Amino acid sequence: MSTLLGLLSLGTVAVIFGGLAVLGIWLFTTTRRNRQRRLAWLWSFASGRGWSFAESEPGLVRLSAYAPFGLGHSRSATDVIRGVIDGAPFVSFTYTYRTGDSSENSEVTYTAMVTCVRTPPSPNMLVVTPEGALSGLKEAMGLGDLKLESEDFNRRFHIRTNNNRFAYDVLNPSTMHRMLTDRRFQLPMRFDNSNLFTWRWEALRPEWVEPHVRYLSDILRAVPEYAWERR
Repeated sequence: MSTLLGLLSLGTVAVIFGGLAVLGIWLFTTTRRNRQRRLAWLWSFASGRGWSFAESEPGLVRLSAYAPFGLGHSRSATDVIRGVIDGAPFVSFTYTYRTGDSSENSEVTYTAMVTCVRTPPSPNMLVVTPEGALSGLKEAMGLGDLKLESEDFNRRFHIRTNNNRFAYDVLNPSTMHRMLTDRRFQLPMRFDNSNLFTWRWEALRPEWVEPHVRYLSDILRAVPEYAWERR
């Protein structure tokens, strides 16, 4: 009797492990299939507009030293779309990084859609984020808030910069008024390393590429020429 019970127990364990193995294979296969479908979809979307697509581009993780870049570990840039809209070259991609330790079950993955256009050469850094966005950013950057004359603007946005004069030039009265009325400015913006970029906390969505590029282009177009000449 005990032998029979032992065999039944071994059989049960074998069935459980076998089931787990099958489940693991199914999950791996499904994930891989879904990823291949997404890659094909993104390639078709990009090529249909005369843009280029790459599955990954490691160099993009060094686009900036500041959040959302420069945080955590295992950073990657995938789903990379490059192109030109109204004469403005751009790149848009999925940026991923992790914090914590997988061995301690404390690992967390963060994903952002980043879109970037080039600016004239500039050493200036300016980041404007809506109230509540990226809490702890000030500590991560080591910079304090810059306050402007508009109290309404100061309540709605956080401003951090390495050059107050550049910030005043960019955030002139007409631009501040537009930012208070244009819902697109719910997205953050950052001038950094001769780039202007924005991001949102989700993987790249093709339907957001062009609106994000146009948002950045409109910001860049409103910057007065003399702002780039000052150091």
